Amino acid sequence: MVFFVISGYLVGGITLNRWLKSGPDLTDYAISRFARIYTVLVPALTIGYAIDYVGMHWFDHAGLYENVSQYHIGSLDDVGMRLNAMTYIGNLLMLQGTWVTSLGSNGPLWSLAYEWWYYCLFSFSAAALLYKGWLRAILISFLVILILMLPVTMLMWMSIWFMGVGAFFLSRRTSFSLDPRIGSAIFAAAIIVSLSAQNADMLDPRTVWVAFGRDFLVGCGYCVALLSFSKASRALPFEHFHRWAAGFSYSIYLFHFPVLLLIVAMGERHLGWHVLEQPSLVSVGRVAVVVAIVYAVGYLFSMYTERRTDAIRDFLRKQTARLPAFTR
Repeated sequence: MVFFVISGYLVGGITLNRWLKSGPDLTDYAISRFARIYTVLVPALTIGYAIDYVGMHWFDHAGLYENVSQYHIGSLDDVGMRLNAMTYIGNLLMLQGTWVTSLGSNGPLWSLAYEWWYYCLFSFSAAALLYKGWLRAILISFLVILILMLPVTMLMWMSIWFMGVGAFFLSRRTSFSLDPRIGSAIFAAAIIVSLSAQNADMLDPRTVWVAFGRDFLVGCGYCVALLSFSKASRALPFEHFHRWAAGFSYSIYLFHFPVLLLIVAMGERHLGWHVLEQPSLVSVGRVAVVVAIVYAVGYLFSMYTERRTDAIRDFLRKQTARLPAFTR
């Protein structure tokens, strides 16, 4: 939910602010979103597929890939049923959660599909408000088709994404002032209240409004914290570290789960690890080492993917320079 708010703030807010000043630029918007998402997504899906295949066929001694129900891990389903060409193509087309499942072990990909369709819904609706005539009619038609095709839950959660858009304009156009410490406390309280409403049946249709209310509260709390920090007079501690880490955060998000699962499966198979065990200094240290390895692998992956985003964006801009002016 924090990610949705940040995305609405940085993508939706900044884009809409630019469009209000100089008019919509759908081509450049599409290029920017496509380059940002697919530069990392295509190799992440391909390599993740290979990693899951290797883990499932050579290291599944503990049943993490095809008998995971014994461990009651809510974020992981049986990988064998989700590792096939159709699911791979569906994830490339951002259809996970609608027509197909997330690919293999990579359950976190559900939120990327939400994000992608929020980009589309936002651009169609914002451009339709700013364009006139037949272009507006076409965009409204696209918008209606998308709304009818997408799950109701996806549309509900988009309100949290739009919170970020609202927060962007509030941070620049009002005299809102709140001590960051108070903003942080409000955010922490929202998380505590949200967690207190947690339940094992959050995907049950009867509790969808409970789940939405819980996430909506977190989004509101984070918006308050975000607004309070937007007025801060100095940067956060370790600012340079945060900027460096942000440079490969998307790679970590897309790539971490298949790598994590393979490391655990290999450790259980060859190092005597136990998937379920009581916490101890040894097990906590093991977790720290595994997380460090996952981040190191993700950073290496980003050097050949995420770092190429600007180059691919520039290439696409050159290729589309001759498109009709109304789209640019």
